[in-house]
Amino acid sequence: MGTMSAAGDVIGPYRLLEPIGRGAMGEVWRARDERLDRLVAVKLLPPDVAGDPERRARMLREAKAAAAVPHGNVVTLYDIVQAEGRDVLVMELVEGHTVAELLRREGPPPLERGLGWLVAVADALKTAHARGILHRDIKAANVMVTREGQVKVLDFGLARLAETPAEASRSAWAPRVPTDASLAETVAETVAEQRDVALDETIESEPGAMTRPGSGTGTGTGTGTGSSAQYVTRAGTLLGTPMYMAPEQIAGEAPDERTEVFSVGVLAHEIVAGKPPFKARTVDELFAEIARGDAPKLEDPVPAQVSALVARAMAHDRDARVPTMAALHQALLATRDELFGKRVSRWPLYAAAALVLSLFLAAGVWWWRQPPPARKGDPYVARALDEYDVFYGDKALSSLRAGLRADPTHPRAPA
Repeated sequence: MGTMSAAGDVIGPYRLLEPIGRGAMGEVWRARDERLDRLVAVKLLPPDVAGDPERRARMLREAKAAAAVPHGNVVTLYDIVQAEGRDVLVMELVEGHTVAELLRREGPPPLERGLGWLVAVADALKTAHARGILHRDIKAANVMVTREGQVKVLDFGLARLAETPAEASRSAWAPRVPTDASLAETVAETVAEQRDVALDETIESEPGAMTRPGSGTGTGTGTGTGSSAQYVTRAGTLLGTPMYMAPEQIAGEAPDERTEVFSVGVLAHEIVAGKPPFKARTVDELFAEIARGDAPKLEDPVPAQVSALVARAMAHDRDARVPTMAALHQALLATRDELFGKRVSRWPLYAAAALVLSLFLAAGVWWWRQPPPARKGDPYVARALDEYDVFYGDKALSSLRAGLRADPTHPRAPA
């Protein structure tokens, strides 16, 4: 496996079929698990960086994060294997299009559908946050919509994991802070490495892991000219995608749940409006725009409650934001239900109506088939009819008269 992978290669029990995507951060292949005869997605590092300990650490981090978030809106990790020195992630094969691709190709979706995408993303991240995990790279290119309309959050490669619940509450979000000497070196390397980063490309510049950003899937055109040191954080750490970074990230502060709420807010604006909230064309301009809190508000015909919720998620002051991902998920659900009604399945209503109707019809048939209640004149009338058939005369009339005396209103006596 010292060369680029090719269709037909076998990695353990997995046979590569065709590439799905390829970039600096890894190759993703459609593959067949020949033990279980099922299609899977296989992710492996390109050969030129397969021996890089930082890249391998990131892949292992992605595997651990995906395994720690068992959720229907997160891609399921099946296996992690090693073959000829290369780490391989084996995941659920998700076929569809990213939100970035859908927005670029089709424009903004109907509002109800877009809110549904955001509800699913927030639900997945709520589960991750409850386990002490920040995704740290939420963006339109990392959210997939399958052919069946299901939403999947992709790429936990930048996720920060807490090893224990105590660490999750105490320091899960704390960045690694280098010494003053290493900070100067990190700044210089960041300026050199990321001058051409696009606004929607993932940046990975943790100290000791200074790497060229991976190829993005969006339409960013930033060239990063100008004072590039502006967007190197005080901690020497720049992780994520510039377009979706919160002001405190740019300022070098430790991210927390509200930082990720900001990223989802940017994604929400992008989905509802069909375009990102910021107008900058370079990283310097973008970070200055975010730092000033210049994100435009969503306007008509966007409903006021949607605009207000997105604005709260993107508040410049993180204390003014929606405080947790769980709260954002609940607010998105409530907003969707307010605008479009609760999404209640109709088949139980139809089944109940059919049951009531069938019971009503059965009761009607039963009632119709019941004999009329007994009357006092019944024996006389029955005898009279028998006598009429036999004697056809006065004896029958005598019995009818007796019946009428017993029951003057008997319906059959006059006949």
